[in-house]
Amino acid sequence: MRYRSICSLVVLLVLIGLSGRRAQSQEFSEAISRVGEEYARGYVAPLVDALGTNFNAGLVPAATLGSEANGITVYVGFKAFGAFVPDERKRFSTAYVNDVPISQELGTETIELNVPATFTIEQAPSFFGESEPGEMTVRIQQDTTFSYLGLTLPVSFDTTFTLQGIGGLWNTGVAPFLVPEVVLGTFLGTSVMLRWVPEFSVENSEKMGFLGFGVQHSLNQYMPGLPVDVGVQAVWQRAGAKDDQDNQVVRVTTFAANVHVGKRFGLFGVYGALQSEQSRARVRYDYIPSGQNSDLNPVPTRFTIAGANKMRLVLGLDLKVGLFHANTDISIGRMNSMSLGLGLAY
Repeated sequence: MRYRSICSLVVLLVLIGLSGRRAQSQEFSEAISRVGEEYARGYVAPLVDALGTNFNAGLVPAATLGSEANGITVYVGFKAFGAFVPDERKRFSTAYVNDVPISQELGTETIELNVPATFTIEQAPSFFGESEPGEMTVRIQQDTTFSYLGLTLPVSFDTTFTLQGIGGLWNTGVAPFLVPEVVLGTFLGTSVMLRWVPEFSVENSEKMGFLGFGVQHSLNQYMPGLPVDVGVQAVWQRAGAKDDQDNQVVRVTTFAANVHVGKRFGLFGVYGALQSEQSRARVRYDYIPSGQNSDLNPVPTRFTIAGANKMRLVLGLDLKVGLFHANTDISIGRMNSMSLGLGLAY
């Protein structure tokens, strides 16, 4: 299926160390094609929250703490993140109205009609939920008419049935992510950050990539004598997956801005930040409605969904021994996370 590439976003979530989950990635694309937009939104939302939380984590440039306004600093390393998935985000409930195909027998002929039905989903597993599939209760209660041999005939439907939904693919309480990072500074109190995973193919067809760019500026030069380091930062990041026709299938874009404060005590440094952020995912796939035969075309489905985190508080600890540099911090927001950075800093 062309839109199997949507699952590539999962690989971005666990960029290093979890490549053995490729089979689950394929299963994800097949699963989501069996549900409509409203179901997919509830199912995918926790994944988007985790991606946004991780992408916007570990941004404070701890390597520049204590740097002079024009002192040259270089940091090269990796940042690892873990977004905590609360139990309530492993299931979701929703209700919506959608058309369903119904067969109506008329003598020796069968007439196909599309009638509105109410779909109710109660505590179905999300992407991070249990593997047991959820269920949809479908209620059709409709009085309508249809034309047959030039006649307008009344017809009434009143029925309830269940359809199988989809199960979770990763029952975990922590969603990890790992990305390389380079920080260059400082010129006139300004440093730049780059996160980059070049576009690469999966199974010789799907393509994935990740790019992040940030700018940090120290405010100490305007307020000499401050006992702490104060700065502001803005970071834009994007991850995406393309199909074998080079069409964009899924894209996640994030933006964050923060004010941070830090202080170095010899080898150690402490820092904190107040950060405003947003994340947004655009999803595209083909929905194959239940009950339709193979001669009917799938329904193109497109939607955009926003991540839950809007603000976070960051508290961190930094260690620098020679060229070796390590830092860790916790982020407190709608979805909490931890980050760990390891690298070389000069």
